[in-house]
Amino acid sequence: MTLRERSTRGFGAVSAGAVLAVLAVPVLPAPAYAAPVPKPNPRQWYLTDWQMERAVWPVSQGEGVKVAIVDTGVDDGHNLPEMRDGVVLPGVDISEHQEGSDGRYDFNGHGTQMGLLVAARGTGGGAVGVAPRSTILPVKISTGVDTRNGIRWAADNGAKVINLSIAHIRIGERCSPEMQDALNYAIERDVVIVAGSGNDGNGDNNTEEPSSCPGVVAVGAVDRSGRPWEKTQRKPYVAVAAPGASLPMRNYYGEWVESNGTSNSAALVAGLVALVRARFPDASAREVVQRVIATARDTGPSGPDETTGYGVIDPARALTEEVPADAPNPVFAAYDALREERESAERRDALLGRLPWIGGGLCLALCVGAVALLIVWSVRRDRRARLAAGGWGRP
Repeated sequence: MTLRERSTRGFGAVSAGAVLAVLAVPVLPAPAYAAPVPKPNPRQWYLTDWQMERAVWPVSQGEGVKVAIVDTGVDDGHNLPEMRDGVVLPGVDISEHQEGSDGRYDFNGHGTQMGLLVAARGTGGGAVGVAPRSTILPVKISTGVDTRNGIRWAADNGAKVINLSIAHIRIGERCSPEMQDALNYAIERDVVIVAGSGNDGNGDNNTEEPSSCPGVVAVGAVDRSGRPWEKTQRKPYVAVAAPGASLPMRNYYGEWVESNGTSNSAALVAGLVALVRARFPDASAREVVQRVIATARDTGPSGPDETTGYGVIDPARALTEEVPADAPNPVFAAYDALREERESAERRDALLGRLPWIGGGLCLALCVGAVALLIVWSVRRDRRARLAAGGWGRP
């Protein structure tokens, strides 16, 4: 069963009442989009299954949205004509692998493939990205420190979406404070952050960052039938899923290859976020994430699960359906909880910082009071002694 067939059936067997309920959901009017609609390459089955040419790109193609690819760099089309003509903007090489590089040199091809999935324009019969009128801001990195610095740089340089198809294994279950601080910096600047959940779900299933960090849209991978890819990470923080198994794409040399991984899934979700941000330019990052999650198609057992989160993304629904204000938003619920925890800790630390002064003042007051009582007691005792001796008070 294809993604298109599962989209029609709600990704699983449903009752007639459930189908009617889906059909009854109010939808927003789909405005006509002026740019020519690209034609997907026949190999890109996921674009066909999503009905991009008919139902999505006439509404939005991601125009005006910068998507930062924090990765190995993004080549600007030496062997890929679909990545030329302004698709890849000048970025930054934080890794300093090549002196003077602006990020448009890819030392192993991974970042370029992620850029293709997001924004390729199909030139010369090549690949088409999910958001073919968006632009790529390449941020070349090689270490965890680079990643954190790259996130901050992207947020400062106009990115409205940051794609992190990378992972750093964490020993514990919590995001490192250093990574969280960098993510907070971008989130507070209204950036949507998307990351692959990891490719070790059938192995150690490690907790990995940045996907595990509050405020990040963690993405799992599914195959064409909507079933979880065997290696996708099984974690409670997975928010949504997207095709990632046996995905056709072009490599650095322009050859068509098949690829597996949540890196691919994350890039497709980043492309969808670009479509939504172009369609709803006044929507906040929080609202965009809520829309992507609320319009995903549930797959497998009813309700969210640890492989696909709230379901497989559905671009047409994300661009046209009306989303209730109280729709679930676990990504920002986790972020808000973390922020409240931090603010409570700051208030507690501020109070503890004042305790020495409070304690010192209380001690001083007690000491002064004790001295005063001692003086009064001493004076009264002396007066009683003098009276007893016939001193004070006699004529």
